[in-house]
Parts: sequence; C-alpha cells; structure tokens
Amino acid sequence: MSKHLKQLKKLSKPQLGLASLDFASEELKLVNRRSSLGDLVFEAQENAIAAGILNDMVTKYHLKNIIDTKISAGLVVAEINENCVNEKVIENSNKLIALFFGNELSKELSSPQTYQNLLKACNDYATESLNLYIDTLLNTGKLVIKLDKEVVSKGSLIEIEKIVAAYYPTFEENYIYYLPTYIDYKATIEKMKNSFTDTSSRKSGFSEQTEIISAVAKEYLDNDKLARTKNSGTLRDSIGISLAELKTESDNAEKIRLKYGVNLLKDAKALVDTLNSEFNIIDNKVLSLKDSVSNVTNVQTSYDETKTKLGELLDGIDISYITKQNLIKIIPATSAHTLTLKIYSGERLDKIIRDAAAKGNFEVEITDLTDVEAKILVDNGYEIIESNNRVINGNVVGKELTWTIRWENSQFLLINDIPLIIPKG
Repeated sequence: MSKHLKQLKKLSKPQLGLASLDFASEELKLVNRRSSLGDLVFEAQENAIAAGILNDMVTKYHLKNIIDTKISAGLVVAEINENCVNEKVIENSNKLIALFFGNELSKELSSPQTYQNLLKACNDYATESLNLYIDTLLNTGKLVIKLDKEVVSKGSLIEIEKIVAAYYPTFEENYIYYLPTYIDYKATIEKMKNSFTDTSSRKSGFSEQTEIISAVAKEYLDNDKLARTKNSGTLRDSIGISLAELKTESDNAEKIRLKYGVNLLKDAKALVDTLNSEFNIIDNKVLSLKDSVSNVTNVQTSYDETKTKLGELLDGIDISYITKQNLIKIIPATSAHTLTLKIYSGERLDKIIRDAAAKGNFEVEITDLTDVEAKILVDNGYEIIESNNRVINGNVVGKELTWTIRWENSQFLLINDIPLIIPKG
C-alpha cells in the first residue's frame, strides 16, 4: 500500500456534519494535549541524553577487559546523575546499567559474562584445532614420537617445539577469526602467544604448549588403533561444538550492543522528534479548526443576510398557503447533506466493488476517492494502491491519478490485531 495517499480528495469538517460546538470540543482536546506535551518532551529529551550516555558505555565497556565492573558501572551511574534530573529516567537508566554489567540476581545476558564466554569458546576452538592438527600429523606419520624411559624424548620435544612455533600464526588466526570486530582480545592472545613461544620461564626449557602437546602425543602412543580413531572423531565433534558456541555468543554480544547502545539511542531520538512534530501538528490543527469556525460563522452571516434580503423583496407576501398545502417539493438542505454523505460513506464504492466481484475480479481501479472513503475501505480490510499513470491525449503527455481497491488478500489481513470477519450477504 502506498504510504502517501496525499492526493485523496478531502471532505471538510462542515461537509462531514461537524458544527461549531464540535470544533470547540476538538480544539479543547488538542490544547489539553499540547499542555501535557511539555512534560513528555522534557522526559523524552532526558531519556535521549541518558541513551547517549549508555551508548557511550557500550562503546567503552562492551567486550572489553574490565578490571572492576562495579567501579565501571558506578562511573556510568554518576554520569547519568550528573546529566539528568528526571527520576524516572535515572531509575530506568540505572536498571539498564546494572543489567549490562550483570549481577547475580539477573537472568539477562550481561556484557562481562558474554565477553568471558566468547574468549573461552574461541580458545576452545583454536586449541582443539591445534590438537586435531597434531593428531593428524601423528596419524599420518609426519610426527613421530620417541620415548626415553616412558617419557617423551628430548629430541621429540625439540621437534614438537618447532611444530608448535610454526603453528602459532594459524592458532592466532583461528582464535580471532569468529570474534566480533570490537572485542578486546589483546591481553588474552598475548598470554596465549607466550604459551607458544616463552621458554625462559620454564624449568624444562620448553614452552607450555610444547609440554601440553607432548602429553597429548604420549597419550596417542598409549592408545590402540580403535582408541586413536575414536579420539580423532571426538576432536572433530569438539571443534563443531566450539564453533556453535562461538556463533551463539557472538549473536548474544550483538544483541547486547544493540539493546543498550544503537537501538536504545535511535528509539530515544525518534521519540523526541515525534513529540516535537506533534507540537507543530497540533498548532496546524488548531488553526484549521479556527478557520472552520470562521467559515461557519461567515456562512451563517451570509445566509441570514440572504434571508433578510429575500424578505424585503417579497415585501411581506404570505406563502404559508403553499406550505400548508404541502406543495413544496424540494428536499431539505439537511436531508440533501445526509444523502451526499451517504454516497461518500461507502454506498458509491459498494456498488463498484460488488459489480467487480460479480465479474470474478479481486480488484477494481477508480479515479475518484475521498479520504473518508479510503479510511472506510482500510477499516474493512481492503488494500489501496495509489498510482500515477502516464496518459497520452493527442500530442500531450500527462498523468492520471488512480486508486486500485484490492480484496484478494482480505482473508489473511489482521484488522485491529484480529482476523477480519466479513459480514454475510
């Protein structure tokens, strides 16, 4: 459906039968609404300020290595209190801050917990990929382990050390590949790098990963062929599980980023814009109502003047006989008004639609439609498509505005959140 429908012929308030008292009542409602907007706009503006602070909070702390969450949360709370005075806004913001940083009573996803979950999942994936790589080397004979008195020999440890050092770039790539771009992983990846390269702090003279892999290799030697095959399958399954966990936690991280940051700020700003726009809309409506009242007054004045002049022209001639004999056969203006509105209340379109439906059509195109008719159509489950059609009249090219009334999808549309019930007959 077109989101415009601005070319609809509009029926004025007098045409719709509204009198001066109706205008006054409507104007009073608008004025009262405008009076209440001040507080709403102020609250919305404060809410937008708070949303901006929370958005900055997400940028600064989400998926970051926070030393103390209580101190960080306290800093954000203090900033909210410093920039906002509305108690409702402050209370709601503090709740969101608590949920973002997490507490033991909340079941909501928190940023720090999601951060830890992500780091664990990516570490599991990278580590299990390394283990599978070593397992493959052992199974293919590209890595042969020798024992020295039931312990992995020094020569084998030197060989493993070379493999571990050469594999580290791949390990780091696997570690960060599926992480969100905005996560802070430098501290943890540096620690992992040390486990691959640092030998100075180890009594054995070999890196931590070399010692871990040597234990894996020793276990491989202790297993029979069936156990080795089973272990290879288990490693592949573990990698799949870790990838699934990484995907879940990455999705959780994005939900948190949107909930407390981007979307919160977007919605808060939109509400401010909507309320400010409503001020202008109300002002325009009030002016329109005043114009309508003025027009009604002018019509009344003109009518009274015409009636007076006709009385003068007739010079007191009595036409009561015509009235008494019921000879006046003109429809009263009020009845004519009702008859016209009857046409624009659906009677005209009802005939057009019934004729089209009787021919097996699910739509009909018309060139004349009022705003009231459009409202009645939509309320009764019809779709309206507004079109500007190119027409050629001789050498002149122009446009013809039409509206297509469609009822093909009426069975599936929800009217006021419930399925449309079409009356029989």
